[in-house]
Order: sequence, then C-alpha cells, then structure tokens
Amino acid sequence: MQTKLYLLFIKNNLKYLVALLLILLFAYLVTMPKAKAKDVSGSNKILSVYDKGKTTQILTDKKTIEEALKDAGFVLSEADIVEPAKNTEIVATSYSVNIYRAHLASMQDGFSRKRIMTASSDGKEIAKQMGIKLRPEDRVDTKKDNSLEMAKTGISYVVRRARPVKISLYGSETTIYSLAETLEDLLKEKNITLKDEDRANFQPKDKLNGDLIRIWRIGVNTQTVEEDINFTTETIRDANHDMNYRNVKQEGKNGRKKVTYESVINEKGEVTDRKVINSIEITPMTPKIEVVGTSMRYTGGGSKSEWLSQSGIDPGDWGYAEFLIGKESHWNPNAYNASSGACGLAQALPCSKVPGNGFNPVDSLRWANGYVKGRYGGWAGAVAHSKSTGWY
Repeated sequence: MQTKLYLLFIKNNLKYLVALLLILLFAYLVTMPKAKAKDVSGSNKILSVYDKGKTTQILTDKKTIEEALKDAGFVLSEADIVEPAKNTEIVATSYSVNIYRAHLASMQDGFSRKRIMTASSDGKEIAKQMGIKLRPEDRVDTKKDNSLEMAKTGISYVVRRARPVKISLYGSETTIYSLAETLEDLLKEKNITLKDEDRANFQPKDKLNGDLIRIWRIGVNTQTVEEDINFTTETIRDANHDMNYRNVKQEGKNGRKKVTYESVINEKGEVTDRKVINSIEITPMTPKIEVVGTSMRYTGGGSKSEWLSQSGIDPGDWGYAEFLIGKESHWNPNAYNASSGACGLAQALPCSKVPGNGFNPVDSLRWANGYVKGRYGGWAGAVAHSKSTGWY
C-alpha cells in the first residue's frame, strides 16, 4: 500500500521533480572547482629536429640545444655533429636542428689503412681528421668494402695519389702533379692551350709513361720566368668593434707562378714585342684576412660644456645650441634614427655629411655650427625655424 502511494506521488509530481534535479545539477556545475590550466608559458620554443632521415618537432623550455635534445630523448655520441652547435643558447622561438650521426670511416692510402668515427661525409675532410696529408690534385673516392664491420654502418675510402709529371714548357722545366692518364687530359686539367705552331713529344691520346713531356713553339723565341702572385686582401666587417679597430686574422703570402713570354727580336737582338703565352701556378697565394670594425658609436665621454668649448661655437650661441640639440637628440652622442638614418647630437642627415665621425659629439657640433650659419644665418635663426616648423 505504501509503495503504491509513493508511485502515485511521483506520477503526480514528476515534472516538479525533474525541474528540481535540473536546478541542482546547474548549481553544481556553476560552483564546482575549475581545473587549473597547465602553465606552458616557459615551453614556447619549437625545435624542428632532422635526424636519421626524419623530422621531429619538440616543444622545450630548456636553455641550450643540447639540453633540449637530451630532454626529448635524443641520444648523442661525442662524434655526432649538431647544427646549430649543442651549446647554442635557445633565444628565438623556433629553430631547425640537424643531427649528423657519426659513422665508421675506413681509408686506404697505399699500404696504410686508418679508421675513425666521424659525422663528415667529405672524403678530404675525413682524411684531414685522420692526419692524412693530401695534395690539391689528390682525390679521395669511396670504395666497396664487403667486411662485416664496414658493411653495416661504415663507409670505405681510398686515396688516389696524383703522380709527379715532369714537363718542359717552352724551354722551362718543372714538376707538376696530376691524375691525368694522357697528354690531352693533362693539358685540360692544367688549363694549357696549345696553338697551331706548338709541338709536343707526345700525341694528345698517348698514355703518360713518366718520360719528360716537352712542348715548344716553332719559329718563335720564348722565355719562361718565375714571378710572384700578389696576395689579395679580404675584409671582414665587424660591427662589434669601432671604426678604429683593425686586426689581421690571417697574414697574406705571395704565391709563385711560371710565366712563358713570347718575344719578337729584331736583327740587332732587341726585343720589339713581348706577350704572355702561358702561365702555370706553382704555389697558390694566401689571402690576407683583416677584421675591420664598423661601429662609429661614441665612447669618449665628456660633458655638454666640454663638447661646446671644443666645437668652436660662440659662447653667446650656447643657449640656442643647447635648446636645438636637446630637442634633436637629448644630447645623446649615439642617437640614431633608424628610419631616416640621421645620427649624432645634431641628427645630421645623412650621417655621412659629418666630416670625421657623425657620432663624435665635437664633430657633430662643428658640422651643425657650419650648417646653421650657412642656412639660417646663425643659431638664433635655426631655433626660430625649428620652433615654427618642428625641424631645422
């Protein structure tokens, strides 16, 4: 009987009960504690890592490339190469990182064989790492190696040594090095061009056999001499140093070359004409590399009164100068307008207008003194124009 009463009550009040349940559910959702969002503000650096043929993107808050890779599970050996370098500090929002995995390299040089773990794939660079000295004409080739050790992960190389070749070129004898098999190949490799009146003791397709190669010119007097190849100078501009900075990173050294001249001689034995018919480099020149500072920023110190005294501005105009310079640069010698290029105390435009250094306060004031006198008749006129137009 009691159960029937309950069922009857629920039937008669069902819609009120459903509404009550909905109200309770809404109240719970509104008042329930909110989950805290995970703070990822420090993990906003993205690294695209290329390793073993695939690219993986990782999100990191680590300080260096090495720490980020380690945290992401990348295992590196001492011989692996990472670009940018492992100790590179992560400051940008994204980086592309390449991992060059070390492999076993074997190199055969005559009867000598060396092995090394290296990430390089350049044969000559690997030879250098092994301490194998090569001539520029030598070649390093890969070769098939069926040994179990090399077949899995290694690469085998063989050094092809250039052979010494004795050549007499228009009367001057020298020794050069080459891998050429025929005279034709040798001439092409050494950029030697024969003319119709030239002769040689080998035919173009003849195999070189170690005998002296002779090349001469019929009916023409020739002379071969050694001359210097003057070294060149390469300049590296470094904005981290001022313009007075000079540092020789590498000393220059002249090279040597053998030059063959063709001479026309008259009946008296006098040379009436002379021209170069061939030139062979013996020793390449070494360029001089010089680091030159490009920064013109002023670091000499001083005060407004000291700069004004040295500038030659009449003391009676100092008040005008102080107003105008204060408005233009706030008396900051290193003031620079990146959009226009104006620089220095006087904001000369362009900066190159200033004789000397546009950032030097005395140079800048001297230029300004001449400028305002020439254009406005003096500092008072320049100030009046600046107040009316906003510029001078």
